[in-house]
Amino acid sequence: MAIETTTEGHDDPASFLSLLEPLPDRSVSLDTTRYVAAGMHHLSQQVVHLDKKVNSIAESVANVVLLVQEIIQTDRPSEQPTRQAAGSDAVEQTPPSILSAPIVPQLRREDIGRFNPGHPDERGVGMVTDGHTLIFTDVNLFVEHIESFLQNPAAAASNETQILSWLETLLTGAAASWWTSELTRLDRRALRLAGLSEILVDLERRFRLDPAVAAVKFDHAKLKLREVAFDENRPLQFVRTKLRYAREMKLLDERDGEWLFVMLQIWFSMDLDVRGILRPPSPEHTLELYLQEISQATPALMSRALQLYH
Repeated sequence: MAIETTTEGHDDPASFLSLLEPLPDRSVSLDTTRYVAAGMHHLSQQVVHLDKKVNSIAESVANVVLLVQEIIQTDRPSEQPTRQAAGSDAVEQTPPSILSAPIVPQLRREDIGRFNPGHPDERGVGMVTDGHTLIFTDVNLFVEHIESFLQNPAAAASNETQILSWLETLLTGAAASWWTSELTRLDRRALRLAGLSEILVDLERRFRLDPAVAAVKFDHAKLKLREVAFDENRPLQFVRTKLRYAREMKLLDERDGEWLFVMLQIWFSMDLDVRGILRPPSPEHTLELYLQEISQATPALMSRALQLYH
């Protein structure tokens, strides 16, 4: 029996269904054979139809790809001018960070000084000069001095390594005894592993001025105008030393909240001749502003001292 097809290559549904109808007076095997043959023919027609669709889709995709490539080629800048610019302006292509990188000065041992809490310090300023060597007698000043070399991020790591390598030579007198005798080998090893900051914390804790001793020094320290005649920096040194004693006595906290009360006591511990030139602190000041005022009054104090004692 012939199978009719449409003009588009698809089976006529009525014709296909007629093939599936069982024939009268035929065996079951013949019906099965006709059924299978009809199914296979239908599937083959479907495959041909799908194949045409796939080819059509592939052709569309190829056209899209070609269109995208044309757009990319149109928008791409020319590489030749870039290469020429790189050759003619090579200096301008150098990253600014390389050209402007700061030169980090090499740290020297004499820049650090030494810490010896027992070294003679007649004025109690916390540091003295012995020849060309700066010697700190106050642990707080020494720690602040060390920390100043760790402020620059570009040099902090190398400076810390250098200072650690010099540590034994930076501590003299009682400080050297603390490091070599009071601390065990395990203590020293643990501190080195912890880093310079932990060493400074332990050093500051060990040699911090006793509050009772600080109170005696705070009460007895006086500033005479005669001293200013020989050292123009004496007024500011005197005030900073008394402030340090006040901190050890816990009269001042980290924020210097009670600075005015403390500074009035310091002002009254100065000679009358000094107080005649340097006005007392007031609530209008801050601590930093009043310290600046002391610096500004120093030339007048120096002039008056030279008139009286020279």
